[in-house]
Amino acid sequence: HHRRCGVRRHGQGLRRKARQRKARDIFLFSCYTGMAYSDIIRLRKENILAHSREKRFLRFHVSKSTLLYSFPLLDAPYDILKKYRGLQENGELLPVLPLPAINYDLQNVCAAAGIKKSVTLSCARKTFAFVVAPENGITASMLTGIYNEHNR
Repeated sequence: HHRRCGVRRHGQGLRRKARQRKARDIFLFSCYTGMAYSDIIRLRKENILAHSREKRFLRFHVSKSTLLYSFPLLDAPYDILKKYRGLQENGELLPVLPLPAINYDLQNVCAAAGIKKSVTLSCARKTFAFVVAPENGITASMLTGIYNEHNR
């Protein structure tokens, strides 16, 4: 009986770690793209436009609006998408986890890393706006539309 319980606990631990990795990847993808949760879960293959092997764009309609948003897809978020290619059942490009589960898992990942600050998926969008976008030539005017639409 004790062995079986130990196996069950070990299996739950592995599933928890796998879900935490997925939450981390979704967080990082949002850091690199500025995308909100509602847009990430709707992301499909047709949202990736390749002009060449090195130049890709992410193009999508911002949820709850008619705004079509298009910007360069950096290598780091593209690598995250490649990691999950073909693994989702309904054509999503990333795992679809409930937002409360993502935020819960992010807290655990941060705690394990010794980060005491409360980190949620919305923090990723701020990181994109203030750090990633300016460093990659994504202008404030390009960001205005997506952030204004989501903050209505």
